[in-house]
Amino acid sequence: FGSHDYDIEEDDGGNSIGVRYEKNKDAVLFLVDCGEQMMKKGPGGQSSFEIVMKLIKNVVQNKLIGGGRDELGVCFYNTAKAKNSNGFGGIYN
Repeated sequence: FGSHDYDIEEDDGGNSIGVRYEKNKDAVLFLVDCGEQMMKKGPGGQSSFEIVMKLIKNVVQNKLIGGGRDELGVCFYNTAKAKNSNGFGGIYN
């Protein structure tokens, strides 16, 4: 079956079914606060937001170097503008 594996589960009728899943695949969602406090410069001259974005950039680069099979996402909250499929205020993803 290659890099896939199967679990046995039951459907609503009690019948056994195979459910396929990926081995060794991560799903990572970064939740980034974009509030006013995160934008203030710290003693090192960088804001907490800038530090977080550098961290996310490094993680994404490492995941791509490692094969790029993982699922990654970034969700910004406490934003001035909203852009999301649910129409929630202050969330940009």
